[in-house]
Amino acid sequence: MGEEEEITLSETTIERLKRLQKQNEIYVFSAKWCTNCPYAKAVAKAFVQTVPDKLTLKIVDVEEEPLGIWEEKIKQGKLVVIPATGILIKGEPSVIIGTENLEQRLIQLLEESEEK
Repeated sequence: MGEEEEITLSETTIERLKRLQKQNEIYVFSAKWCTNCPYAKAVAKAFVQTVPDKLTLKIVDVEEEPLGIWEEKIKQGKLVVIPATGILIKGEPSVIIGTENLEQRLIQLLEESEEK
């Protein structure tokens, strides 16, 4: 654990990222004990590195930082479900839980934010 994963985004995702017009901040909610969190962080980091003029990244340690407006989106009962990756769309949190198809789901979420 603790090792940074490196990923390569698909050409299609890179093309779609380059078409983004709006600025956005990607939030990744994680914890030290989370085994899938390094992958979620790596995907988000690759997105930001591809279009740093459009995207920024905030890593939120769920054990150390308050969840604020994100709490109801990433909690199920008293449990925090991570990794969770999200963006704000018109001030409202929009969240992806887990890492399955994360690259495709995150680019789709960013494109949806362009339409609103």
